[in-house]
Amino acid sequence: MAVPRYLIPRYVLLDTLGESARATVYLAQSAALERQVALKVSRITDADEAQFAREYQAIGGLRHPGIVDLYDYGFHDGHEFMAMEYFPAGDLKARLEEAISPEQALGCLRGIATSLSAVHSQGLVHRDLKPANIMLRENGQMVLIDFGISRRVDNASHSTAVGMLRGSPYYMSPEQAQGSDLDARSDIYSLGVIFYEMLTGSKPYTGITAIEVLQQHVSEPVPELPPELSRYQPLIESMMAKSWDERLPSTEVLLAHLAETG
Repeated sequence: MAVPRYLIPRYVLLDTLGESARATVYLAQSAALERQVALKVSRITDADEAQFAREYQAIGGLRHPGIVDLYDYGFHDGHEFMAMEYFPAGDLKARLEEAISPEQALGCLRGIATSLSAVHSQGLVHRDLKPANIMLRENGQMVLIDFGISRRVDNASHSTAVGMLRGSPYYMSPEQAQGSDLDARSDIYSLGVIFYEMLTGSKPYTGITAIEVLQQHVSEPVPELPPELSRYQPLIESMMAKSWDERLPSTEVLLAHLAETG
């Protein structure tokens, strides 16, 4: 289907970057910024159904190299829109289509943890950390995007209605899968899942249904890494511990551990 080039004033739509049931993300040229941006436009044409406002309010004022820059937000013709930084280098999900070395995986882990630390320092929990939401700058910088279901820690408790779990089942912490309280340790669990995937090329838990995957996150032990990667098993175990008390408590502790181990 052809791209509607002039759907939103001040932006010329060039291509479609992605689509979901709720929104389409276009590559667009911004007349005001004189640069290309990623323009997210809602499919729901109702101002009462704002989808992007929370994300814009949560991080619109933050300026950090590890957090996506948001440039603009509004409504036009009933369509909610948000303009944000465009990443020509793509995302970690695409990068993982090719094998990476353990050393590269560790480097990515450090980069993501550094970006996540900036989020947590603002009292936010991302709640949807996965490779598709980790973008790459051309210099290798890891950048977090899609804060649509993020929450402040003091508002994170039981924030999702029963039967309305938000996030990706493959990367969801046990407490998020159960609809329990969340804090930064939930994001650390998700980051541990991503690290496992970077090391092995596979997700630690898979299943036919989302419920089956979520049940494994809650009750199944952390899978053993292959023998040649066994030196990373203690780190994986500490990031993916089922119990909060046994999990790494913060990204600062994780980064300190990575600095000590090289």
